[in-house]
Amino acid sequence: MYALNGGITLPFRRLILNLFAGVLGTDLFSRVLFSYGAQAQLFLPARLIVEAYLLNASYQPLRFNFLSLSLGFAVNRANLGLGFSLNRYGETLLMGPLARVALWF
Repeated sequence: MYALNGGITLPFRRLILNLFAGVLGTDLFSRVLFSYGAQAQLFLPARLIVEAYLLNASYQPLRFNFLSLSLGFAVNRANLGLGFSLNRYGETLLMGPLARVALWF
C-alpha cells in the first residue's frame, strides 16, 4: 500500500493541523483511489504530544479508513509514543495498540 498526498499545514500556538488529499494505491486494485485526511499534533507541557491521524479512501462502495491516536514524548528531535490504531479495509476491521517513533529534521 502506498499514498501520495499534498495539503496545507496550519500552525497554531500549541497545535499543528495538517489537511491533505491525494491518491492511495493498493495491491487489491489496478487503479489508484482518491484519498483525504487530517493530522493534528497537540503539544502539551512536559514534552508530551497528543497526535491524531485520519486517512480515508474509497473505491465505489468500498471504503478504507486508517485512524490512529497516540501520546508521545519528545526527546531532542524525536518523538516516542504509544497509542491505538484502527484500520478498516472494506468490511475487514483491524485494531490494536501501536508504538511509534518519529524523527524531526
